[in-house]
Amino acid sequence: MAEPLNATFFAFKRRDHGGVLIGATLTYFVLSLLLIAAFVAVNWNGFVQIAALFRETAGGGQPSDVRGIAAIFGLMGWSFLFLVIFYILLAAYEAACLRWMIHGETGGLFGLSLGAETWRVYAGYWIWLAISFTISFVIGLITLPLMFGFMMSSVAKQDPSSMIGPIYLVSALRALVQYAVMAFVGVRFAPGNATSILRRKFSYFDAWKVTKGRFWALFGSFLVLGLLWFVVGAVAFGATGGALIVRLFPLFVEAQAHPSAAASQHVFAALLAPENLGIIAAFYGTVIVTGVIFGVLFMGVNARAAIAAVEDGKIDGIVPGVAKTFE
Repeated sequence: MAEPLNATFFAFKRRDHGGVLIGATLTYFVLSLLLIAAFVAVNWNGFVQIAALFRETAGGGQPSDVRGIAAIFGLMGWSFLFLVIFYILLAAYEAACLRWMIHGETGGLFGLSLGAETWRVYAGYWIWLAISFTISFVIGLITLPLMFGFMMSSVAKQDPSSMIGPIYLVSALRALVQYAVMAFVGVRFAPGNATSILRRKFSYFDAWKVTKGRFWALFGSFLVLGLLWFVVGAVAFGATGGALIVRLFPLFVEAQAHPSAAASQHVFAALLAPENLGIIAAFYGTVIVTGVIFGVLFMGVNARAAIAAVEDGKIDGIVPGVAKTFE
């Protein structure tokens, strides 16, 4: 009989040396801030032009300079490059956390490195992107004939309104099926990166073996963490975002009641007031910190699942403290 998974808070399990995950997390934060600062510095002129564009077009005004529009497209290109680099950093961080939780090993800059394990985790991100895109595409193809059939039926009846209800129903069913499939497949492949770290080779697809017979235990752990994350997020929003809404709501109401360029610019100026920017910064700071904390907890679930798979003899691997290992 398989041992209980006990994975929900595995990341917080007491280990021989404390502070490793904290050091890796702080390093990840510092490098992320440096990366964001570099992105802002490179695109500062574009941000200025975009802000000027928004001020001019607030309330229906016409832009006097096309450079703001060009800056938006330029920012999109730089954002793509930023995300590519950021996900490499995220992969290094995840690899550092998993390596410590599974093997008790560190290395690189407080655990972060550009070694083979980082690139295995990074490859896992692309594989999951391909899997999720394929699921969405296939379900879309399956529901497309239904959509087309309702459209043709409404044309035959010469009653366009007759297709609105059925199309909404099909769209809702499509979303429900897609989310259900994504949840199932997502849980089955969730320990893919942890499995690669444990086996010290790319083993993303072995996650299917790892999660065999453990689906509901893993789903339960993810569900508990997700609900806790939601509660923490709601409290954070109430303490920060709620305060911002209280400050700005009267201005929005006034702008809606008496729309004009001046009213819209007044709202824009209030949004950029130092005290309101401070509230926005506090909100996003809280979101980022709690996101990283819960991200580590999710990694811990996946790490525990991979270790349990070795204990159960589903995959081969050598893990400190696990007596049942395979060469």
